[in-house]
Parts: sequence; C-alpha cells; structure tokens
Amino acid sequence: MRICSLLPSATEIAFALGLGDSLVGVSHECDYPPQARQVTVVVKSNVDPHGITSNEIDNLVIGSLKANQSIYNIDLNLFQEANPDLILTQGLCDVCALNFDQVVEAAQSLAQQPKIVSLNPMSLTDVLHDIGLRETILGC
Repeated sequence: MRICSLLPSATEIAFALGLGDSLVGVSHECDYPPQARQVTVVVKSNVDPHGITSNEIDNLVIGSLKANQSIYNIDLNLFQEANPDLILTQGLCDVCALNFDQVVEAAQSLAQQPKIVSLNPMSLTDVLHDIGLRETILGC
C-alpha cells in the first residue's frame, strides 16, 4: 500500500500503527515522528512564515481566503510520482491543510484512482474512531 498523508495528525497515526514504511508523500507540516521528515513532501504552504509576524501571517491567510485562493499547493509532479493507493486528508478547515476539493482534483490526475479518507474529528472519541479506521482501510 502506498499512502500519502496530507495531514500531520494522520501521519503520526500512520507511524503509530506501523505504516510509516508505506508513506510515499506528506505535507510540509508532517514532521513527527522524525522519520516523517524523510518522506517526500508533496504539499507546501503558499505563505512563508519566516521573517514575518503572526499578524502578517494572519493577514496573508485572510487575504488568500477572501480571494478564494488556497493557502497550500500540491506539487502534482511529486504527487504523481508518489502514485498513492490511499490519501489521508481532512475536510474541516482550509487553513489547517490542503482544501479537500484540491485533493480530489489532484487524485483525478493519477492513472489509478486512490481511496481518499477524510479524517474530520470533532472530539477525542472521533480521533479514536479515525485510528480505528485502519481495519476498514487496510483490511487488517
């Protein structure tokens, strides 16, 4: 199984479940556990937070959202090279991660359509449910 995790919490869950070796793509924010930093980064932020204040970051994010522009960008070439069978993402917040519609659009560029699992926890119970999805997703 080839997995792209576009959400830091999903990356941590994948490693915790022993699926780290299956990760072929992550977002720029996926930095834990340290092994996640060795996985190809397929999503990057359009806002460079270095050298600017929190208020400036907030203004850039708000401006992007008002202009209906994404805060994140998927590198289609790297994503296509990763060729995932499974994409872990979220659909709750366009500020937190790549917009769900962008994930679907990128997945359509692949030769074979991967399974897309959107993790959308609103409570600790939901987080535990998402962790339990391993059996549903992988059949193990």
